[in-house]
Amino acid sequence: MEMRTVRDFVCRAGWVGHGLRRSTGALAAAALLALAAPALAEDGPTEAPYTYRAEVVNVVDGDTIDVHLDLGFYVWIRYQRIHLYGIDAPEPGDAAGTAATEHLTSLIGGKTVILKSLRGEDPPDREGSFNNWLGLVWLDGKSINDAMVESGNAARTDTP
Repeated sequence: MEMRTVRDFVCRAGWVGHGLRRSTGALAAAALLALAAPALAEDGPTEAPYTYRAEVVNVVDGDTIDVHLDLGFYVWIRYQRIHLYGIDAPEPGDAAGTAATEHLTSLIGGKTVILKSLRGEDPPDREGSFNNWLGLVWLDGKSINDAMVESGNAARTDTP
């Protein structure tokens, strides 16, 4: 398909060459761009997604991981602790806690995941009870938070 420019459109419409000054053609082009601007603005996101690529470097327990966050443009945050939002797994002092940790390790240990951090103005909106950042984690399009609950290794919770 042939790429067309605004100038091509203006010339084909006959706005240039009929004795109109060049500024009239530029004015027409500006008007076309102004009309197209609202449509272009609606195509993009309305807020920052706060979604990152992250390398899982350590599984702390069944609901907490350490990651290297890729912020883009070759900027990284190393060893950031993330609590999987909305779930609670047993602590690794008993058999259930060890099983939860092993299951989470088998799912994402050493892998690259997609992490969406929760955003908020106040730390309680984005940090858990141990000041860990809260996040939703996906691997290959599957929610790891949900997978931990479905496997029986974690329970849903409303509190971070």
